[in-house]
Amino acid sequence: MSRHASIREFDASDREGVRHILREAWAQSKAGETALMASVDGQPAGVLVTRRVRGVDCILALYIHPKFQRRGLGRALLSHAVSKESEAAIVEAQVLEASTQALAFYGALGFAEVSRRRMALPAARTAGVVVVRLARAELTSAP
Repeated sequence: MSRHASIREFDASDREGVRHILREAWAQSKAGETALMASVDGQPAGVLVTRRVRGVDCILALYIHPKFQRRGLGRALLSHAVSKESEAAIVEAQVLEASTQALAFYGALGFAEVSRRRMALPAARTAGVVVVRLARAELTSAP
């Protein structure tokens, strides 16, 4: 690492910098990667990022702004992503064990737990992660 680089916890003042990094990174996205944005009345409301890894469409990020949650935006983003042509038969997400709301969301869509593991976090912490999967055809046929 460069002597001039530093690493610290993310805080609210970093939001614009993160937006810039994400815009630039997604502009150079790799084959098989998709980034979708949902908006409500012109306001950013949610984001979904997927990447195809070894024949599986992996959900890297699915976030809905708190004031727009429970309105079907997460389901709409996922439906839009899987409606695109893809050779992947499986959709997978890795969800923090502590994120009970996200686990309930995926469970309601029919995702099933396939494994659990520990994941390294900043500041030498770790967290439990639940890996959930669903056959792509089941998600595209969900109401």
